[in-house]
Amino acid sequence: MVVMLRSLGIPSRMAAGFAQGEFDAATGQYIVREADAHTWVEAYFPGYGWIEFEPTTAEQSLTREGDRDTSEESQTNPQGEPTTTPTPTPSPTPTETPTSEPQIITATPESAENPPVIPPTSTLTPTPTLTPTPVILPTQPAPVQPEPRDPLELLLPAAGLVLGLVVLALLLIAFGWLLYWWWEWRGVKGLSPVKRVYALMERYLGLLGVTFRPDQTPDERRRDTMRALPGSERPVTAITRLYTAERYGPNPEMLEKSPNVEAQAEAAWSDARKGILRRWLARFMFWKRDK
Repeated sequence: MVVMLRSLGIPSRMAAGFAQGEFDAATGQYIVREADAHTWVEAYFPGYGWIEFEPTTAEQSLTREGDRDTSEESQTNPQGEPTTTPTPTPSPTPTETPTSEPQIITATPESAENPPVIPPTSTLTPTPTLTPTPVILPTQPAPVQPEPRDPLELLLPAAGLVLGLVVLALLLIAFGWLLYWWWEWRGVKGLSPVKRVYALMERYLGLLGVTFRPDQTPDERRRDTMRALPGSERPVTAITRLYTAERYGPNPEMLEKSPNVEAQAEAAWSDARKGILRRWLARFMFWKRDK
């Protein structure tokens, strides 16, 4: 019923308490047991307040104050059965109680005209009632406001992540620079440009498993390189000829100081290095190697 009233926009709530229980004539009190626990519905009407309703058919109808008078209540509830709503405080009901000694009345002419009035003796018959104390149960939990979060809780993890990425990038850059120095300048720093390029070519050919004997001439080494590195004949031949001219030519000092020769050697080595690295990486590409 509470849900139905709320769906219609009528404020409603559920109250919980106890019924009046069972009246004990010996003590003049009501005995309220755990089985008398009961709940009912209350709806709010502007100008009247919260009005009780009893949707349980097994319970008696609610008796509200002002709904009916005392005489009507005594007719509908002659045995004084308990109800779940407060009832008015009982008022004393006068009853006649005969005296133990008989009263002798002497008849006189005056008494014949005005008979004596015997005053009745009144006694009080209390009607005990029990006023239940309703307990309002919340139908919906109170909303919990989330605690405000400290901005540092978000900034510190983000700053730590950025710092970790920066450190990782610096480590990768340092490792790449060290690897480049190890292959490009280790042991060849004092050589001429042509001799340095020729030594680097032999070092990189080691990645492909190409080795040379000490008694082989530069031209013999060039032919072995061609068999291991097809497609790079032009840059390998240019490097070999520049090396032979500088090593065995009539004017080696002139070739060492010539900027044109250095540019030719660097350009030829750039092409040859690309061919060697491409051939070396192809060994790890098994899907292409099978084709």
